[in-house]
Amino acid sequence: MATIKTAGTSTLATARNLFTNPSFETSTTGILASGVTVSRTDTLSDIVLSGSWVLGMVVDAAPNGFTAVGQEFSEVVTPGRWYAARLPFRPSSVTGDRRTRVRILFYDDTDTQIGSFYSPYYDAPATSWTYPTVAAQAPPGAVSAAAFHYIHGVGSDTPTASDVWRSDAWMGVSADTQADALAAVATYFDGDSEGASWLGAPHASPSALDYVMQPLLILNYGFTRGSRNVVLEPLGSGFPTVFLRGAQSRSGTLTMLFESAAAANEADAVFSSTARFHFQEPEAGQDFHFIKSGNLAVTKVEGVNYWTVAVEFREVEPL
Repeated sequence: MATIKTAGTSTLATARNLFTNPSFETSTTGILASGVTVSRTDTLSDIVLSGSWVLGMVVDAAPNGFTAVGQEFSEVVTPGRWYAARLPFRPSSVTGDRRTRVRILFYDDTDTQIGSFYSPYYDAPATSWTYPTVAAQAPPGAVSAAAFHYIHGVGSDTPTASDVWRSDAWMGVSADTQADALAAVATYFDGDSEGASWLGAPHASPSALDYVMQPLLILNYGFTRGSRNVVLEPLGSGFPTVFLRGAQSRSGTLTMLFESAAAANEADAVFSSTARFHFQEPEAGQDFHFIKSGNLAVTKVEGVNYWTVAVEFREVEPL
């Protein structure tokens, strides 16, 4: 079956991870720390949740009840919208169990805190992953938000000095409802995950699940290639001067059949975006990337409730 995918830049992307440094693969850039020293380590491959690195934290010598690490959500906050964070943590090199919780803070346009929402306390058994999660609705006036993970002791919010903690695979989302936010935040992905893309520089930008379109049938995607020859007609000669350029990419028209007007309209919305697309039809040995290079036509098939979408395309290099 043929599929057409677009990177998460499409407005129809099904989910986004709003943390720009969710798995600490290249740096600790963007990490907000209080009362701990942070670093990265790749020597703990048996405990990594995503990629090859985890975030390491060592509690300072004189910690307090607000010992925490955090990261900002990358999108401008919409008041009334729900934001959720899931920040996995693991006590390491400690004696006995610990506690943890996460918190979302909202800020106005003067960077003044105007909202604070904690999760419940989570027990954090030594050398085991815990997945504290919180969802909060942005209050009126909010323009930005950040999520923080608080490191606590047992029976006290103040952690033990020199405790070592690890963290990995941070997930931050926004949604219209609390239920949708909690459902979206439960499954981690970043731009390196299968079926997802970075929306900017890898490991320094938010990421989104690719939008996948599956037409009922591909009717046609014939293509042409421009000639490699550049022909000049010099004065005073009956023969042309010919230069050879690189092979030209394919161009043509891709025509698809959809089972309803709604599906055709959705395809129209996707192709009307500025996104790049990835066409795959394994049965026909076709696999190429393209952009919409010309007109798009949506047509109802006469006598039946099927619709065709035809888009002029030009092949481009994969990113």
